[in-house]
Amino acid sequence: MNFTLTAKTLLTAQRYHKRMIGALTEMINDKAKNSFNSRIDTMNIYDRIFELMEKKKNLMFLYCLTNEILSEIDEISAQILIRIFMDDVSKENVAEEFNYSERSIYRKIQEALNEFCLCIDARGYREKVEEIILNTEYLYKTHKILGEMNCSRKALNKKIGWS
Repeated sequence: MNFTLTAKTLLTAQRYHKRMIGALTEMINDKAKNSFNSRIDTMNIYDRIFELMEKKKNLMFLYCLTNEILSEIDEISAQILIRIFMDDVSKENVAEEFNYSERSIYRKIQEALNEFCLCIDARGYREKVEEIILNTEYLYKTHKILGEMNCSRKALNKKIGWS
């Protein structure tokens, strides 16, 4: 797996993690409530609840890890990554905001992504992050689409089905 692409996936999906965690919490609660009124096999319900809780735990881990890494890296690098990947500001506008030439902003983005990746590596989380992305459908779709195309957030949202 291309780890720079993995970093882009984490940063792009970061803004959706809270919503996804909230949805998983609701699904867990609904399954738990329905288990009391259900005559269906209890073990199947508990297995599903456990599966949902595992997904929620993984998303919470990625959300916290991304925030921690952004707080540890150089402040300008963090702001560039946030503006480009989480706020969906164009590279040209970010270059203008930070007083860089359009050519320089591409180098600055790559340097910031490298710094982000190095922090994940330093913590020993590369394999865990990659495994979670591969096993989480919307993250894997995001990763795959980011690898196939250079697109805006609107194009990505449309392709993945996010609103």
